[in-house]
Amino acid sequence: MYNTIKLGRSAGIRAALKIGASFLAGVALLAVSSQAHAVAVLEQSSSASGTTSAAPAWSTQAVTAGHLLVAVVQWQTTTASNGVVTAPAGWALAAASSHNFGTSSANIVNANIYYYENGPARAKNATEIFSVSSSTGLVVHLAEVAGIVDSGSLDVTGTQ
Repeated sequence: MYNTIKLGRSAGIRAALKIGASFLAGVALLAVSSQAHAVAVLEQSSSASGTTSAAPAWSTQAVTAGHLLVAVVQWQTTTASNGVVTAPAGWALAAASSHNFGTSSANIVNANIYYYENGPARAKNATEIFSVSSSTGLVVHLAEVAGIVDSGSLDVTGTQ
């Protein structure tokens, strides 16, 4: 189950925050697109929120070494400077997107997707700390996916 944070009354902002689940599904599908025989299995997912940093935990079980780890980082900014995300060591940026859902800069919603191929084992309840330099609200969604090739799992990315 994903936690969400209430960043405002704008329907556009709420809609943008809900895209996290579809981003996770999209990355998982892209990861197996070149491997017709592969079966991807979502092992666990979690999320956490904060203002400028969030630390979701692998709370269901320990992470198995060799699995694909995916993180969707979403945040709102109030200035044209959208902030810089700091990800934990080993995480690679797959895609980044920023959308202004209105006429003022108070409606800028950003989303980055990160992945960790052939991820290391993590203890149950270990956290992944993501932070952003400028934010009025931040949410990070994590997923552990089994059944993905150890390298070259990301075929293509895209944003709208």
